[in-house]
Amino acid sequence: MEADRTTASVLGEVARTLLLARVLWGRHAKVRVCDLTEIVAMNERRLRRVLYVLYRQRWIWYDDDCGLVGLSERGFAALTAREHTNVGSVQ
Repeated sequence: MEADRTTASVLGEVARTLLLARVLWGRHAKVRVCDLTEIVAMNERRLRRVLYVLYRQRWIWYDDDCGLVGLSERGFAALTAREHTNVGSVQ
């Protein structure tokens, strides 16, 4: 199943998870990478590569020593922009 998933779908799932954590627990919300691997059902090595893509775009902050990841201000602004929130609306 993991091989069938595209990088875009995993990026979307990771972004949604981090956005939900941010909404529920505030701007300093952190998610452990090992918990994130269970949520997106992916091995840690591949997930870290996906996280690196988001990190390079400065959408997330990443603490490798503690194994924590969170949504940055830039990532939060990008994910909550108007064009992302009305995906299912009729124009």
